[in-house]
Amino acid sequence: MGERCYLLFLSATMKCCTSLFVGVALRFAHYKLLMAVFFRVKEYALFLHFQPFFA
Repeated sequence: MGERCYLLFLSATMKCCTSLFVGVALRFAHYKLLMAVFFRVKEYALFLHFQPFFA
């Protein structure tokens, strides 16, 4: 009985840690993606702004 309780506790802990890790990883990936999109848009805006000088 004690062994089964320990296994249940272990699996619950693993599930909790995994979901926490996935949540943090997703948030971090989302943040990186937002930053990448922001820089791409900024570069494109600068390119459009200075395009008449290069034409």
